[in-house]
Amino acid sequence: MKHRFSRRFWEPALPGVPQDAIVLGSLWVISSLVTCMWLWLDHAVPSWDDSAHLSGALGYWQILQKPDLFSDTWWTTLWQKAPSYRAPFVYIATVPFLNLFGLGADQAILVNLLFSAILMLSVYQMGQHLFDRQTGIWAAGLCLLFPELATLQTHYLLDYGITALVAFTFAGVTLWRDAHRPQASWVLSVIWGVSFGVIMLAKATSFLFFVFPALWLLVKVVRDRRWLKLLQAIVALLIAWLVCGAWYRLNWLTIITSAITANGVGVAEGDPGFRTLEGWLYYWKALPASVSYPLLLVPIGCFLAGWLLQTVRYGRSQPVTQLDETDGVSEQQQTAAGRNLRWLAVFYVGGYIFCSLSTNKDTRFITPLLPILALILAYGLTRWRYRWVAGLRWATAIVSIVLLLLSWFPIAGLATGTKNAPDRGAPLPHEQVIAAVAEAAPYLRSTIGMVPNTAQINPFNMDFYGRLAAFQVYTRELMSSRSNAQDVRSMSWYLTKSGQLGAAEKDSARQALQAQIEQNPALELHRSWTLPNNEQLRLYHRQTPPIAVEVASIASDKVKLEAVTLLPSAAPNAPLPVVYQWGGSWEQLQQGIVILTWYGKTQPEPLLGKEARWFHDHGIGLGQLYAGDRTVNPKQEFRIVERLAMVPPSTLAAPYRLEAVYLNRQTGETYPLSVPPIRIGNTSAIKPLIEPDLTVQLYQLGEYLAQGQFDAVMQQVGRLNLYDPIGDYLVQAEQALTYRLQQEPQNQAIAYPLALSQALQRRVQPTLKTLEYLTGLDAQNPHLWMYLGIVRLYDWQGQAAEQALNMAEQLQPLLPDLKIMRAIAAAMQLNLSKTLTLL
Repeated sequence: MKHRFSRRFWEPALPGVPQDAIVLGSLWVISSLVTCMWLWLDHAVPSWDDSAHLSGALGYWQILQKPDLFSDTWWTTLWQKAPSYRAPFVYIATVPFLNLFGLGADQAILVNLLFSAILMLSVYQMGQHLFDRQTGIWAAGLCLLFPELATLQTHYLLDYGITALVAFTFAGVTLWRDAHRPQASWVLSVIWGVSFGVIMLAKATSFLFFVFPALWLLVKVVRDRRWLKLLQAIVALLIAWLVCGAWYRLNWLTIITSAITANGVGVAEGDPGFRTLEGWLYYWKALPASVSYPLLLVPIGCFLAGWLLQTVRYGRSQPVTQLDETDGVSEQQQTAAGRNLRWLAVFYVGGYIFCSLSTNKDTRFITPLLPILALILAYGLTRWRYRWVAGLRWATAIVSIVLLLLSWFPIAGLATGTKNAPDRGAPLPHEQVIAAVAEAAPYLRSTIGMVPNTAQINPFNMDFYGRLAAFQVYTRELMSSRSNAQDVRSMSWYLTKSGQLGAAEKDSARQALQAQIEQNPALELHRSWTLPNNEQLRLYHRQTPPIAVEVASIASDKVKLEAVTLLPSAAPNAPLPVVYQWGGSWEQLQQGIVILTWYGKTQPEPLLGKEARWFHDHGIGLGQLYAGDRTVNPKQEFRIVERLAMVPPSTLAAPYRLEAVYLNRQTGETYPLSVPPIRIGNTSAIKPLIEPDLTVQLYQLGEYLAQGQFDAVMQQVGRLNLYDPIGDYLVQAEQALTYRLQQEPQNQAIAYPLALSQALQRRVQPTLKTLEYLTGLDAQNPHLWMYLGIVRLYDWQGQAAEQALNMAEQLQPLLPDLKIMRAIAAAMQLNLSKTLTLL
């Protein structure tokens, strides 16, 4: 007697699609409520990667509060916010949730609810199109039950959003593949073209998942002579480039270097490479934990058991058309199912290969393959219509739900594991640390140098909480290196911790650096906190910070230089300490850049009496004047005291004199400043060594750039960027040097650091303009032509870059990396033979 399953899964009383929408909507609501409950119970601070992404989302929230869609500068700033292979779309998609629910980690994570809906609808659409409605609904449900996807939904990482977007794009490609009416086919090609551009704006490496399906389709299109499909695919790719091209054009070089760096991280962490069997089996071994054993084994078992039963009952030679419709499928359905399973397998196998080729491995990197696996497993669960199969799939779903909930909300004696259990421990003092710094320096933007880098106390999550506090406090990691002494002298705030400071292999180096900070007599313990594990978190502050701000009453409509004091150097040939005292309105001070030119007498004796000079340009308060979320009247008057250091030429000696000009960075207004008599500090006082401020050091790097010491320049720039996380010193230097070059247009010593400041901001056109101007001043410098060629390459000017690189070759044929740059220029012009010759 044949078993009949009277009706298929949730046979609708209402018409099919609306009923399916109710089912999918109900599943999404239940899943969202469970996720929100988990977030409400969880007290943990974000981990390393979560915090880095959260900070990125806050950066986009900040710039999108005042959009200027018709400004090229605004768009450039927007695209520059994400200069690595981690593209900005997920961050941008988070902004509405931050606007609606407020700023915070949990609020940002709510964007995953949107991606969850996109994922479910995409998988359902593919399932019902490739197989039937039942398969689509079950596949969408499985995506909610896979432990890897469910866990990602409670974290702020790019991977969950990318998984949803990849599924949406693949669904569009699949529907387009099978669309026969030209009008529908064109509409679908536009849809998947836009969605492909979006996934490329979510992560640069996302296209790798589509390489194998694209080749598969290309072969079929050419074989079947479906030229209209080929034209539609080309149009779709052009649309995708319109969506993401601006970001890639600006960031392509940093995308490549970031991807290389990411692979280096995998090597450093010991991830298996693609040359090892372990590298190819890494994701295979992780599959059961990502999917769960019930959801992996039961669908496979159901499919095999059903196939075996059919073979036993009807025999291998029995035509499929003669099978009972309750037990089998028609020959046409079987053929279509086989074709569609091959299509899904092409996507899955191709993605698996590319993920395995990467040296940086993590189970979340392969999550875009899980929705496709859900479709295959759902087909296995629903392929046969035996009553026992229906009961088994429901039992599997119930067991999977119970196991997932117990791993999220463990119950004593019943817990199946606490991989994603909410942290109910005592809160950590991140917000208190940030508040302590903001309260001590309420009118300054501060940066904390951090030594510890543990899962709970690290520069990433501390920086995130600093950005939450109106972007007033930033944190950067200090690593033991040759620049330790400079690091300890260059910042006003430091955070240390007792106990282990980070990875065991680097802990001794961190301890040595921490000892230098805690034993530095120029620093004092500002506050300390006891952590839940009884370790101590300690915040140190410089006893005499470089910038002091106080409310004052200044009888002047303009900025006034009230006092200048020179202090004795701590050692021969050491930077010369100087104290400036400025007064004026908050608006004028905050927007102010001062152009300071110092003069001194030359040495040795035969040249005595001839004056020489040096520069000490900088933003007032070093550009750190910032009130956070405090309301300050722009006309409110303040006094700013700067305790800085400058580097006069070693051949100069006192007496010194000073000329000063005020430059408003916003309006461009300039006016000369009256300089008071220069006072000399107490020569008997012993002063600690002071680091020159960042613009002074940048000016010095301009000299190294002219000499071709590019690697040394970049090494120092990396250190300077630690001290000024927003890179404002580059803006100060660019505006000051632009003013100076207007006054002295033939001075190449001004133009080199100007080009460097513009290049480090990735302001391509101004950099090109300055370098081209320099070629008229320093035409015999091969390094200059090399720089010009590189920047032209960055701007995709292949032919113009080749001309500059040819000039460099004429002046110095053996210049390092010159052949590589010329090969890139030839490749950019599609000159393959020349490219291969140079390489």
